[in-house]
Amino acid sequence: AVEGQEASSLARELYRNRNPYVGNASQNGRLVQLLEMGETAGNFHMELETREEPYVLRIVMADIPEDEKVLNQQMTRHSLLLLALIDNADAIQWTYPVPAQFESAAALHQVDRDDLYETLEVDLADFELTPDVLDRLLAL
Repeated sequence: AVEGQEASSLARELYRNRNPYVGNASQNGRLVQLLEMGETAGNFHMELETREEPYVLRIVMADIPEDEKVLNQQMTRHSLLLLALIDNADAIQWTYPVPAQFESAAALHQVDRDDLYETLEVDLADFELTPDVLDRLLAL
């Protein structure tokens, strides 16, 4: 939000729905829904790695993206928001199939807490989640 302006309604709604535990799949689903990730990712499902740290939420997309660069920019923004909103998530990953001519069957990308703090230009000690911080991430 611009100095002196109220945070956006989406930022306030996201803030109200923040999730203390990455293992709470239904709350993760609520955040993904609020972020309208289906518009970006198409058909996907979520996987959780919560047996041991690092705790990871992975978005697994079913389809080869039309434009990988655009998809990865949008997923980076979504992932930074999810990291900010899920207290104990260490990383957000996303994966999608790649065309058959490539050696790998899937592309895997990741955003972690260091990326979040670097994007916001804060250190861990100074990080405090507010609707204004969410607006900064939404504007990326």
